Amino acid sequence: MKKEVLPSRRHCIDLIRKNNSDNIVKHSLKVNSVAMYLAKKLVKKGEIIDLDLVDRASLLHDIDKIESLKKGNHGIIGERILKEKGFHKIAVIVRKHVLDQILYGLNTWEEKIVFYADKRVVDDKIVSLEERLKYIKNRYAHINEKLMDKYSEIEKKILILENEIFSEINIAKDLKAIK
Repeated sequence: MKKEVLPSRRHCIDLIRKNNSDNIVKHSLKVNSVAMYLAKKLVKKGEIIDLDLVDRASLLHDIDKIESLKKGNHGIIGERILKEKGFHKIAVIVRKHVLDQILYGLNTWEEKIVFYADKRVVDDKIVSLEERLKYIKNRYAHINEKLMDKYSEIEKKILILENEIFSEINIAKDLKAIK
């Protein structure tokens, strides 16, 4: 089977700029910084992670944000956009970065890292997981009531994921080292 060619970083940045506002671009760039920091720390500890895939997927995780705010289906629209461009591996991760996907399982380090990195960034600021989850609840509860019914289970699973990541790399959860 032929290995999928990933888009360049530059192409990813152009794609998010084309489809989104400046604040979403800034958010995506900060999520990318968190994702790459964590991925590199995990690789140093011996985990096998496709750093290029984490890099590109974290840049493109909100490619559909503007469209999905209007229509719903965040992640699903992003997955479709990326599959149409032939970026199937990235599409799967983009689909799985959405909050409720943790209930269905994140299967790879790449999926876990992009999901988690997004849950640590509000706008373009790194925040605690608790602060980000409060922001999500306040911002999106009125949009998706079904999601809020499952919120406590989602929150528990995200905390388990956070512990999984940080127990591997043994660093402070505040992520102050990231610029």
